[in-house]
Amino acid sequence: MSEDELDLENGPAPLRDAYKQIKKDLAKAQEELGTYRAQARSSAVTSALKAKGLDEAKAAKVAGFYQNEDTSETAVASWLEANADIFGVAATPAATPAPADPNADAASRVLSAAFSEAGPVAKAGNQVLGSPEEVTRLIQTLPYETLVKEWGFPPQPKY
Repeated sequence: MSEDELDLENGPAPLRDAYKQIKKDLAKAQEELGTYRAQARSSAVTSALKAKGLDEAKAAKVAGFYQNEDTSETAVASWLEANADIFGVAATPAATPAPADPNADAASRVLSAAFSEAGPVAKAGNQVLGSPEEVTRLIQTLPYETLVKEWGFPPQPKY
């Protein structure tokens, strides 16, 4: 190395200045990273809470109380279920409807016919009154136990 390359007059001052600038840049980058991580964490928790049936505003408020590191949907859901009474929310999602019961419609018709005079199907003694289509639909949709016990339709043996 030659004397011109070392710049002995200024010494390590340019290195100190460069080091200070690098420290400033690093601090700024770490601050931005921290802000990004906080936003991503808040977004993940809020999304998981919305998936459990909370509206946008309530999910954002409740997310502020979540302190766990794990922001997966299952972790947030289990935390919410454990603290549902505190936040006044249902522990199960409200957005998922129960699967339709194929016998529910028929049972509803049977109950309405049994307790009201005007209905599509009614029972009078051992006879079921109503249109043939309604009676056939009733027989096809009701469970066997209900047909035998409540409607008196014993199965006819086929020979």
